[in-house]
Amino acid sequence: MVPWLLKVLPRSLFRLDEVIELFDYPKTHLIAPVLEAHRRDFDPTSEPRDYIECFLLEQRSDPQRFTDEVLARSIGDMFSAGSDTTSTTLRWAFCLLCARPEAQRRIQAEIDQVVGTSRPPSVADRQQMPFTEAFLMETQRFGDIVPMGVTHSAEQEFELGGYTIPRGAILVSLLGAIHRDPAHFPEPEQFKPERFLDKEGRVRPSKALMPFSVGKRSCLGEAMARSELFLFLTCALQRYSFAFPAGFQHDLSSSDRRGVTTPKPFEVVPTRRR
Repeated sequence: MVPWLLKVLPRSLFRLDEVIELFDYPKTHLIAPVLEAHRRDFDPTSEPRDYIECFLLEQRSDPQRFTDEVLARSIGDMFSAGSDTTSTTLRWAFCLLCARPEAQRRIQAEIDQVVGTSRPPSVADRQQMPFTEAFLMETQRFGDIVPMGVTHSAEQEFELGGYTIPRGAILVSLLGAIHRDPAHFPEPEQFKPERFLDKEGRVRPSKALMPFSVGKRSCLGEAMARSELFLFLTCALQRYSFAFPAGFQHDLSSSDRRGVTTPKPFEVVPTRRR
């Protein structure tokens, strides 16, 4: 009914122009200036430095398909798609830091040893902080932020586990079933960052950990999300320690919200370290 009313009633009645401007603000004020700066500095003969330059390179060969509008929307999708999952992962991380104070102290010990106090942590520090990396990996497994992958379609008929999957069938990966499978992760209900460390204390990746899905259609923002999680967590723990309020205990249970698994509500008390 509303679209019909928009044809006969003035736009100002619905404040439609204000709504459109609000939704366009990120594109016109945040994304567009960055695109213009990249376009000025873009050298098609050099190796692309980032996603925007890769897109601009493709735009030269197929401008009808790789338009500026598509580029702006693609960048917007990267940020919007990752904001909810990244913030939920951090919510789980701080909940687990408070529930497992010994893990929090180990991360802070790594920060003190590798980074110190004279500068903030950087992405380059990740390789020297294996327990911090293992903690984030176990947080993603234990929290199981997105337990179901995006839908796919079978391009051709195939056999799987004794079943015949017809061409065109809709397929959904149950990532949560793998993250909770004791064959891949012994005692899956226990939070154990050490499961991602070898005997020498180095990070031991697992192909069964798939918080960003898997295959050609895995999350495009995986590298950015991993960097964001590391920087946010280490910058916070460099300056503060975190704990639940006195007398509060969290059972580390979750609540499902529109396909994103979040921890049940909790409060955090920060204490400045230095």
